[in-house]
Amino acid sequence: MLTRIHIHIIVTLVTITWVVTLLVRGITPSLDLLLPYGIAVGVVVSAVALFDQVLWRHPLLNKWIARRPYLHGTWRAHLVSDYVIDQEAGQTVAPITGYMVIYQTYSSLSVRLYTEKSSSAQISHAINSTNGEQFKVVTVYQNDPGVGQRGDTSEIHYGAFLLEATGLNPERLDGHYWTDRLTTGALTLCDRQSQTVAGFEEARRLFNNT
Repeated sequence: MLTRIHIHIIVTLVTITWVVTLLVRGITPSLDLLLPYGIAVGVVVSAVALFDQVLWRHPLLNKWIARRPYLHGTWRAHLVSDYVIDQEAGQTVAPITGYMVIYQTYSSLSVRLYTEKSSSAQISHAINSTNGEQFKVVTVYQNDPGVGQRGDTSEIHYGAFLLEATGLNPERLDGHYWTDRLTTGALTLCDRQSQTVAGFEEARRLFNNT
């Protein structure tokens, strides 16, 4: 997103170009013509902020200008992992139900995944379009197991997931993930709620009440 200083630089360059053009044409710009500079910066800053926070997700603006999938909200997450919990028996962990919370503006995306035993927080992300209607969401994350899990069944580790979305307001995302523990798995998001939450129990209450 353009910051206020970026907008100042752009408006200043436009102003300088405008003044130089007037001088080259033999027109001496008066001070009155430069006074609206501050107003112009304020208007542009407000317009950019409004677009970034709200306007971009309007169906018409998103379709013709933003072209970015709207993912904001709390999603039910289903994970199937090949993580082995019993080496002798070759037993893998049972499928896990969790909740993924996505905070999104046009210029930013923040992702947190909550399960009963751990939480994962985004480190970086990218959203790529393959044909205008198909999108790939890639996120690198850090997983923090609960204190009771560390040193026993799991440790802090890093991973990444790739999710595929269809359309600008998808109802479901499917993909897979992998970790630096050399484990992989499938990940599905569905049943999105517009509210965002701050933990596993809060997310579970949200879905139980809907």
